[in-house]
Amino acid sequence: MELISVASSGNVMMTNAAVSPEGRLFGNFPRWTDVPTPSVGEATPDGTFKPFPGGAWNEWRPGLPPGDRFVCTHGIYADRDNNLWVIDDASPHHGAMVEGGAKLVQIDLATNRVSRVYALDKDLAPAGSVLSHMRVDALPLRDRLRLRRHRGDRP
Repeated sequence: MELISVASSGNVMMTNAAVSPEGRLFGNFPRWTDVPTPSVGEATPDGTFKPFPGGAWNEWRPGLPPGDRFVCTHGIYADRDNNLWVIDDASPHHGAMVEGGAKLVQIDLATNRVSRVYALDKDLAPAGSVLSHMRVDALPLRDRLRLRRHRGDRP
């Protein structure tokens, strides 16, 4: 078996990688240092990463609204339905969580657009939380309910 490098993050730390059903490669880069980097990037044919999904999502800095920008991403996951999920604990430089910045973001890879943002309030992401890894149950709701009933769980 041979290990082949397909992309490099250079001098910035990539903490997670995800591969979509179509073979697209994504990485996330938490804001732990002052080295400029996108929070989420897609690997390009030349082996570098470009900001993803574009727009203002990778352009957060102190003073800008954190709800529709990545503050400090810690995890990504590509599901079988061609969505990229991004967890943002909004704690740049391992510091305090930026109020209103913690979120789970769903990106539709067919359109390369954010399709939903799940804000994580203080009950879900209390002070000092480090939101790092997540998995998303991509089964349709009816199948999840059927599975619960079969196991005897309450829906």
